[in-house]
Amino acid sequence: MGVKRMSKLSQSIARLNRKADILSRQARESKEHWITLRLPQTEMVLRELRKKVDKMIQVDPLDLQVLVKKTVRIYQGSQEEFTRREIRNLPFVIFSPELSMPAAKFALRQVDLDKPSCSRRFLFAYIRGYKPKERKTEWIRTVLWKQMQKNDGMVRSIHFLQDFPQLLAKDGVSQMAEFFSEGDLSGGLQRLSFPLTLYGSNFVKAAIVNAFQMDIGLDAKQNLLKTLTKDPRYKGLVPQVVGPVIISVDEEGSDSAKNWLMQLVFRYMGDPRGNDTAWLYVEEEAQEIFLHWLVKNDFAVFFHIIAKTADAKWRYRQDFWSAYMDEIRASRIIIGPKARFILNDLPKEEKSKLMAYDYLEGKSSDTSLLVFTIGQYTFIEVSYDGKLRIYSRAKSPIQIFAQGHRTIPYSHLINSDTEKEFVHTNPMGRGPNWQPKVRNWIYDHCGIWREEQQWKVKV
Repeated sequence: MGVKRMSKLSQSIARLNRKADILSRQARESKEHWITLRLPQTEMVLRELRKKVDKMIQVDPLDLQVLVKKTVRIYQGSQEEFTRREIRNLPFVIFSPELSMPAAKFALRQVDLDKPSCSRRFLFAYIRGYKPKERKTEWIRTVLWKQMQKNDGMVRSIHFLQDFPQLLAKDGVSQMAEFFSEGDLSGGLQRLSFPLTLYGSNFVKAAIVNAFQMDIGLDAKQNLLKTLTKDPRYKGLVPQVVGPVIISVDEEGSDSAKNWLMQLVFRYMGDPRGNDTAWLYVEEEAQEIFLHWLVKNDFAVFFHIIAKTADAKWRYRQDFWSAYMDEIRASRIIIGPKARFILNDLPKEEKSKLMAYDYLEGKSSDTSLLVFTIGQYTFIEVSYDGKLRIYSRAKSPIQIFAQGHRTIPYSHLINSDTEKEFVHTNPMGRGPNWQPKVRNWIYDHCGIWREEQQWKVKV
């Protein structure tokens, strides 16, 4: 389709949009049934026309690569000439890293931005190629802003620019982010009459990231995050936005909200204890919160499962280590045969809470291990018939930071050099014996103190 036909179609769409707005107001204010009946038909036709125009803005990436190279050659003095089709597509090569600022400005001078079709394509190129805090981005925005001020035809041919001229303001991204403040991404873009072909653009993505930095409420952040994980266009944004959600959920969320978020994040980003790459975008505060969630989760699930396999003395160990929960930075569960059977038999909802664990072999079927770190030491606690073993983190026989489910031989513990070992010598009902010794060792080596009432089992 030629430029003139596209321009006429864009103008027709603009006129139809205005008529649709009038009909919408009339439908709200009038009791006439004919208005209500015709409105959906008008909106359907309008949507189809917009789709056609959006398709005409699509450019083959291979064609653009060829055009970029040709632009560089002509800028450097080649006697080649651009075809009419290439001139129409020049706005889409402006963001190419192969074009320096002078070369980009040269390319733009070949385009007649006073033509609505050209300015429209340039605007689409800006929205798609948008890069925050980049010099070229700001230059393009300034050019478009000035063009919008002086060219009524540009605005008339671009419906969403009529409704949302702030898009080209310096804070256009944050202005768009306001439309997502209720947590409805698709609804916000629809209210802006934004073209479907630009939903996955860099500009929209930047606005989404910006929305998570705003005080929009926890429910809105959760709803937005759900949308991102379900839409392939936005999944890559999850690491960039999950930090504020983690912090908000920790401050005001329920236990169910924490469990939901923990499982969602774990599924899309992996375990931060063994997957540093996926967590590079997440602020340190959010990472620490999430790690603490994982520790508390591991302990809770471990205590739940072990209660069915351990002897009665386990409650002393459970209460003792619960007192140190805030000081534990990482953990790993290694389950024995009986615990594995119990885990497999749990309801799906409960089973899904245990996200990272290994299997123990070479010991009593009742035995499972709880591995965790305090300071520079790794502690390995045994659920049944075994010592507490403490290792320097560098010499620990079991590495917490691991992907997948490993099989761990119990002999790894026996044959490794420990910093200290403690036997759980207090018989049930006769008061603490080993706890003070371990408490004192932790204080001497980690500088952490707990009073007896914090860990003493109430009988």
